[in-house]
This record gives sequence, C-alpha cells and structure tokens, in this order.
Amino acid sequence: METTKNINKKENLTEEEAISIGKYDPLWIINAFSRSFYEGNPAAIVALSDFPSDKKMQKLAKEFNLSETAFFCLRSPDLAQIRWFSPTQEISLCGHATLATASVIFSHLYPEKDKFSFITSNGMIETEKYNHLIQLTLPLEEVIPFITEEKVLKALGKTKPAESYLAPESHNLILIYDNVKKIKSLNPDFLTLLSFKDLPFTGIAVSALDENGYVCRYFAPWEGINEDPVTGSAQTYLAPFWSKRLNKKLLAVRQISSRGGSMEVKVLSSSLLVRGATYTCFYGNFNSGWRE
Repeated sequence: METTKNINKKENLTEEEAISIGKYDPLWIINAFSRSFYEGNPAAIVALSDFPSDKKMQKLAKEFNLSETAFFCLRSPDLAQIRWFSPTQEISLCGHATLATASVIFSHLYPEKDKFSFITSNGMIETEKYNHLIQLTLPLEEVIPFITEEKVLKALGKTKPAESYLAPESHNLILIYDNVKKIKSLNPDFLTLLSFKDLPFTGIAVSALDENGYVCRYFAPWEGINEDPVTGSAQTYLAPFWSKRLNKKLLAVRQISSRGGSMEVKVLSSSLLVRGATYTCFYGNFNSGWRE
C-alpha cells in the first residue's frame, strides 16, 4: 500500500487535506475484551464517508485477515451505520468489532460523548461508557435441545459434551461440558468439519461453568474463522442459558482461546448488556485506492 507520506509529498497536501478529499482512509486495530497488546480479539476498524461495493470490502477484510473488519459511516453526530466482514463473508452480528468501533468513537473521535448508536442489519445496537469499560446492548436468543451427530463430536475431539442445544436464529450449535478442563482439551479437526454438508449451524460454541460465571470457546470454520479469540455475539444465547440455570443476572465470562479475553454480561428481560475493555494497538491512514 502507498503510504500517506508519499501521497502528501507528490500532491503537496497536508494530512488533514488528504483525509478531507478522500485520498486515504483512517484505520485502527483494536483489541476487544482486553487491556493489553497480545490478548483479546483484534478487529480492523475502517472509517468511511460511504460504503464501497461489498466485493471491495470483502477483499480488504481478506487482506487484513482478522476475525472481523468493521466498516462504519457516520450518519449523524450520535449515529453510525456499521458492517462487519470476516476474511470470507459478511457477518450478521459481531460483538467484538462493535465494541472496538465504539472504542474508536469514545477514545479517538468524540471523547466528549458517553453514548453512541449503530445501525446494523440486525437492528440498532446501543453503546455507552460504563466505568472504565464499554457497554453494548445486544439481543437475546433462546436455545432449543438438539441431537448432535456423532461425526461432529468426533471432529471436535475425544471429549464428549454433557448437553447439546441449537440457537436457531443465529445458526449456532451449543455444547455444554461438565468442567473447564474438557473445554480446554478440545482440538477440532477443522478440515473435517468443513467437509460436512447441510449442517443446521455455521458456528459451534462450547461452554462450561466457572467459579465466577462461565467459560467458552467458539469455532466457525464455515465463516472463515477456525477459532474466534473472543466472541461477543455468542453471549446472546450463552448468557441467558447460564443466567436461567444459575438464577443470576450478572455473570463473568472468560473465553479460553489461545489469546483469551474476558467480559461481564447482564441479562435483562428483553436484551443483553455486554461490558468489556479495549486496547488500541494501531492507528494510521492507508491509501484509499482499495475503493477504486
């Protein structure tokens, strides 16, 4: 990619002038659900005046090769439209990249704001500052009992779950294990999982009780993400499941992927509050030629 310094030098532009006429686009890399560099789920956040074609956004997301790249366009001082892309496809709901985009709004663009809203394909997502965290308001999803095929369980590893459910709206399989050690021991064969056709799910969430709440991992090779480092959207069905079982509204969540991350969830009557920290790894500008 051509650097902003080269663009400015050739055309005798200041950085502010180059941004204003669309010569390059602002970019952030934010670790969501973490306070450090090598933890949490990194998301690329791209600020735009309007969305280019789906094909071009997908190509850029593939180039960044993170779990998700978020593209957002301001529509008013308190509202932006947001879209999320994995390396292979557009995603219908992404918690960590929304948390990361809210961090860009609150920490870099409009630090005076305490609340901000995002228009998504799934409706409105409200975000706000919460102590030293950022809070998202997400929908709730009920799970239903489901019999998982033996071939799927075998591809996940030797350890068998105690319970199996399906989240039919988001097309996710939920497997409940009786201890954290079994969750950690899972070593999925992703090529084998990808070979299975006509499955009623495109992601697998595995979970077990923890001393302060619950732990989870999330696998989605069908969406171009073998294992997601930390998954905010998975809590839309895991949080109400554990809340009902434990008779608790407020729960601590640890995602025990190799990077790891943590969050706090609070189950309300018709929505879910997800709270997490963020860490800014990178900010810069890159050549807007990717949109041409």
